[in-house]
Amino acid sequence: MSIKIRKATTSDIAYVQDLSEEVLPNAFHGVLTTEQIDYMLDRLYSQEALSAEISDADKKSYVASIDGHDAGYACIIRQGPDLFFLPKIYVDNREQNKGIGSSLFKHILQELKSKHPDPLTIEVKINRHNRARHFYKSLGFTLDREVTTDLEDCNISQEVWSLKA
Repeated sequence: MSIKIRKATTSDIAYVQDLSEEVLPNAFHGVLTTEQIDYMLDRLYSQEALSAEISDADKKSYVASIDGHDAGYACIIRQGPDLFFLPKIYVDNREQNKGIGSSLFKHILQELKSKHPDPLTIEVKINRHNRARHFYKSLGFTLDREVTTDLEDCNISQEVWSLKA
């Protein structure tokens, strides 16, 4: 099994859209309504939104492949001199538990530290009922605070987990 990570380009947008349509309903099942998930997909995963995300100099996006086929996506955003936010790290449902998510995160952290050797903080927002909490905890993230994210028609109660590196 070989995991490779590459910088995402606009040619990856269709893949990221397909992946998000698969992963989000599974990740948020029982946490968000179908309407809320559809709203997130429409707002955050449109051609325009993903094109802007991949092209933004303050955001870095990556695609992971396993044995030659795409299997994951992640994005990291610089929010301050020493603060970064990880809004997305998705792995194909059929490819989970194979180290792809961990490989994506370790690649991102290595890239950040190569350009930013000073101490930094990475934050993620997780719904307290989301199974991803275990994943982030295994990477060394700790619970920092609770917040409510307002996506217009969709308010999501979330926990902010952080990692000091």
